[in-house]
Amino acid sequence: MIEYIFQISVCWVVFYVLYFCFLSRETYFHLNRLYLLATLALGLMLPIMPVSPGMITGTDLTIQLEEITIGISKAIDGTKEHNSISILIWGYFVGMGFMLIRFIYGLGIILRLAKEGKWIEKRGFYIVETTKDHTPFSFFNIYFKNINLNASVEEDYNIELHEKIHIREGHSFDILFIEILTILFWFNPIIYLYKKSLRNIHEYLADAGVLKNTSASAYGRLLIGFQSSGASLGLANHFTKSQLKKRIEMMTKETSGLTSLTRYILLLPAIFALVIVIPMQTNGRNFHSKTFLQPALKHAEEMPRFPGCEDLSGKEREDCALKNMLSFIYTNISYPKEAREQGIQGTTIVQFVVENDGSISELDVARPIGGGCEEETIRVLRLFPKMIPGKHKGKPVRIKYTLPVKFRLDK
Repeated sequence: MIEYIFQISVCWVVFYVLYFCFLSRETYFHLNRLYLLATLALGLMLPIMPVSPGMITGTDLTIQLEEITIGISKAIDGTKEHNSISILIWGYFVGMGFMLIRFIYGLGIILRLAKEGKWIEKRGFYIVETTKDHTPFSFFNIYFKNINLNASVEEDYNIELHEKIHIREGHSFDILFIEILTILFWFNPIIYLYKKSLRNIHEYLADAGVLKNTSASAYGRLLIGFQSSGASLGLANHFTKSQLKKRIEMMTKETSGLTSLTRYILLLPAIFALVIVIPMQTNGRNFHSKTFLQPALKHAEEMPRFPGCEDLSGKEREDCALKNMLSFIYTNISYPKEAREQGIQGTTIVQFVVENDGSISELDVARPIGGGCEEETIRVLRLFPKMIPGKHKGKPVRIKYTLPVKFRLDK
């Protein structure tokens, strides 16, 4: 899970830096909106995308390792580490809970305004007139209008037109999407930059629509005049609650020419590179099945080896490498505190693949026994140094191992 979150963060950082450096000053607002939404979704999907056949050079070979036994007397006490992990997990859920409560609270305010206000049906949307202290805003197909605002007929028309554009463009769907991501990834600062940029794009689009019917100077005065017109809500598209200076700058900015479209085209290779690299780095680790892998071999000329026995050869080298691997596991593994306290013992089976480059991937639990035993085994396997990859007919071979680990409580 931690690795998945890290991969997502890497994708989002790269995508957002590209946006900020090359696209954020362009007036192709629809393309910018599409880019932000698409890269958010792409960042979520890339780490779990299966690797295509052309990306994999090698085949599988499954090796059954002998069962190793972990007794309480042999294990290192991992209480402190497990406690640290528990604190991180609890911290994550506390933060997510806070953001979820904030989301529900904002939704509740909107529902209360909808319940107490006066509804007026229009063509394609609704107006809810309220007397509460809030800026004009829209939420899906509803425009919430504060009738206490001192607006002229022309100003009232432009405000309504602004919100109608939000409604017609479906901006509330974008906000709902980004709010859900904010709840899940509240700890990630890049999601807040995405959120801010997406909201600004919404306002640029609505402003551009209004400017087709009024002058930039008159509309700018309207924005400034209603800048402090009441409270705002995180789930809504508000008339003035965004970067006013930046909005006025974009309103008066010269429209981007056709040559600026080359920026979007030139970004495609960078995005394509991420589409290739991220799934290969992740390589399905714990997230997808091996649908695209070639059939397993019955034998390999050279098996993967745990490092440290390079000065030996033949059977002696293989035995030494196996001994080093088992010694590494025994040295680093702990009998989980939860399993000890609950009296859990038995054999858990974990599978993993030694890749063409010697890295460990596709860690998977074939037989769990609970109490954190399989998690502890996977933790130790993730600590493995890079192994010397196996070869068959001179080509790298992916080797799949099945490792049974018996946890036994000594009397």
